[in-house]
Amino acid sequence: MEALDRDKAIDVLNRIMECELAGVVRYTHYSLLVCGYYRDPVASWLGLQAEEGLKHARRAGKLLTLLGGHPTPGIRPRQDAYEKDIGVILREALDHEHEACTAYHELLELCRGRSLFIEDYARQLILAEDLHAEEVSRLLHGPREVAPYLA
Repeated sequence: MEALDRDKAIDVLNRIMECELAGVVRYTHYSLLVCGYYRDPVASWLGLQAEEGLKHARRAGKLLTLLGGHPTPGIRPRQDAYEKDIGVILREALDHEHEACTAYHELLELCRGRSLFIEDYARQLILAEDLHAEEVSRLLHGPREVAPYLA
């Protein structure tokens, strides 16, 4: 088995942690802003996403410290429209989920055949992020639409 480039893995894990922490801020912010007929269930769902993002950030931080790294205290910069419209909020959330998934895919490629432990971790989180993206996509559908939402 080829050796894992620990420095690169630590860099990617730091970016993942920063992205997940940005998601905590983003989803918490959205849960406070969202308005409309479906405010309560959507705000609750957004709050749950914030909690899950914190769990994901902690997992990334623990893994990078296991590799001998130091977690950066930063949060990935984020852009949002500061809208109260659920559709705008959900489209921005979908972009965030895709960004996180891209980072996990990068980690997977970096550790493939080099660390089964990190490879398994990356696969688990790719699945979780893909499921989040699918949930957001389904929320963006009209009541009778069946095709996936395309950002």
